[in-house]
Amino acid sequence: MLHHLPDPQVLWRTLQGLASRAATAPATTPIAVYVADLLRPDSPAQAQAIVQAVASQEPPVLQRDFYQSLCAAFTLEEIQQQLSQAQLNLQVSRFGDRHFLASGFLSPP
Repeated sequence: MLHHLPDPQVLWRTLQGLASRAATAPATTPIAVYVADLLRPDSPAQAQAIVQAVASQEPPVLQRDFYQSLCAAFTLEEIQQQLSQAQLNLQVSRFGDRHFLASGFLSPP
């Protein structure tokens, strides 16, 4: 869903808010975070190749939406910059040919 947000910091600030609210709970255990989404391919041609490999049997409207989602997605570097800006210490890794995972634990402040 990250690639659908006009401002990706909305998601990261929401996670920060959850950690802050957890601080007022009786048990201050860390909050597990798992955010996965698409990664932007290196080029429009590569995005189209992914669509053909994964969704060639789908209706054209779904193929178009998938292509647009791939093109709207972020790179690993952009996600790492977003997390740094939000001051979130999450691990970012690539999995598969088109997804990333940001994961870790948020401790109450």
